[in-house]
Amino acid sequence: MAYIRHSGKAHRQKTLKRTSATKQYSTRGPIFYYPDHNTQNTPTPLQLQEFLPLSLLISLLVVTTMVSTLTLAKIAAVGGVVTITTGYYIRGKIEEGIKKSEYYKEALKTFRNHKGVVSVFGEPIKDGHLNLGDSENNFCDSYRAQFQVPVRGPNHKGTLHLWAERETHQHNWNVYKLELEVQGNSNKRIVLRNQPSHTSDS
Repeated sequence: MAYIRHSGKAHRQKTLKRTSATKQYSTRGPIFYYPDHNTQNTPTPLQLQEFLPLSLLISLLVVTTMVSTLTLAKIAAVGGVVTITTGYYIRGKIEEGIKKSEYYKEALKTFRNHKGVVSVFGEPIKDGHLNLGDSENNFCDSYRAQFQVPVRGPNHKGTLHLWAERETHQHNWNVYKLELEVQGNSNKRIVLRNQPSHTSDS
C-alpha cells in the first residue's frame, strides 16, 4: 500500500500486483480468455465439446446433414426434370418424323377421303399421338411399318390400323392394308384397303 501527498492531503493508492484480463468482444467467432495469459484463441472441435452441451452439438450436426440432404435433393430434382424433358423432346421428334413419312401421309389421306368414314366420324377428322412405347403394334424399320393411329371426329373416335412396306430404299412405300376400328365396337373393323404383302404374311 502506498501514499501520495497532493496539496497537503494524503491519498491512498492501491497497487495491484496482478491485473485481471479485460473481457473483449469480437465478431470473428468465439474467443477464450485465460487469466494467467493475455491471449485469445479460436476453439478447436475438441474445445467446443468442453464448452457446448452435447445436445447442442448433435443439433448442429443434424442441421448440417439436413442442409446437405436438401442440396442433394434439389440437384436430383433438377436432373430428373432435365431427363424427363429430354425424353419428351426425343419422343416428339421421332413421332414428328413418322407423321411426315410417305406411308403415314398416304394412310391418313385414304382414311379422310373415305365417304363412309366421313359419314360416321364427321369432319374434321384429326389424328392423335402414337403410343411409341407399344413396340409390338407401333414400329418401323427400313422396309416395314405398322402403326395404330388414334383418330377422332365430331361424332366418333377410333383407331386406324396401318401396314406398309417397300422392297428397297429406292422403292416407294406401299400401304397395303388399312383397317378402321370404331370405339365401342372393337370386335368389328372397317376394311379400307387390303392388298397382298410382298415381304410378309401380315
